Amino acid sequence: MVIGRGCPLRVAACVRHLLCFAILAGVGCSFALDVSEEQCSSPDDCNRRGPELAGRVCVDRVCRPPPPPIVPLGDGGLDGEAGPEDLAFSCMKKNKPTADPSVRVKFEVALYSILSNEPTPGISAKVCSRPDQMCAAPSETVTSSAAGVLAANATVGFEGFFEINDAQYTKTLFMFNPPLAKDIRLPATPLVLDFLVESYARTLLGGPNEPDLGTMLIRATDCQLTFLKGMTAELGTVHPKTKRFFVSENTPRVDIDSTTEEGSMGFYNVPTGSVLVTLFEKATGKRIGASSVIVRAGWLSYIYLTPSP
Repeated sequence: MVIGRGCPLRVAACVRHLLCFAILAGVGCSFALDVSEEQCSSPDDCNRRGPELAGRVCVDRVCRPPPPPIVPLGDGGLDGEAGPEDLAFSCMKKNKPTADPSVRVKFEVALYSILSNEPTPGISAKVCSRPDQMCAAPSETVTSSAAGVLAANATVGFEGFFEINDAQYTKTLFMFNPPLAKDIRLPATPLVLDFLVESYARTLLGGPNEPDLGTMLIRATDCQLTFLKGMTAELGTVHPKTKRFFVSENTPRVDIDSTTEEGSMGFYNVPTGSVLVTLFEKATGKRIGASSVIVRAGWLSYIYLTPSP
């Protein structure tokens, strides 16, 4: 499903302001909200507009619900320790956990809609092993809670992913990373829509995504799941049309060369299969971590890329 082909001339404005909702009904951008009728220029403006908008945040001059909060891990991060700054990269020294089918752990991620910033309950996802790239034999199927949380129960050492194929959103593969050693809940993560993926592709690539290739989105974090600035990434397998981008203020860009405080970057037109992605510090070239990512044609692959040996 590709939505948004009726909006090629004004695509940048439509995507930037997230106001081209008429695309979803199959029409062009002419019905988009007139941005001159702004609701706000600061959060205080939303509060002053009455109880219905109180507590909302000002995004592109519109009062929107705040995004779900980042939920910290109960025990302080991937390394199982609490607090100090020197633990930010301590998990680089830790090897993969030894697989132990007798010990079960939980992997959770809270999902929300990129348009409404509201949680997405009722999203079905298969839990798949990475060697089973097409998820022919999922270990279980789970459904997101009222708070939008997907939770998988797996064994220590499990390397897998959620397969999310919901008609409302872009088909998504969400990698479990690093291999599970203990209970983990990742920061709140948006589900995106096909028209946004396609529209940004047209803006950045000058044309549509290649249908036989995939898209990869990466969040660079330290061992405490704090987003990392100044990072870049390289793929082990590329296509002549592969294009790297970085995200600044929630907008993909090709005119910057490393992550901002959002820690977000990605690649369009990624070859399918198991693709190695390696994280580097841009200024020094230091390798920070690496992982394999499952890529499918027409799907979005999502990974939180953390420090690793």
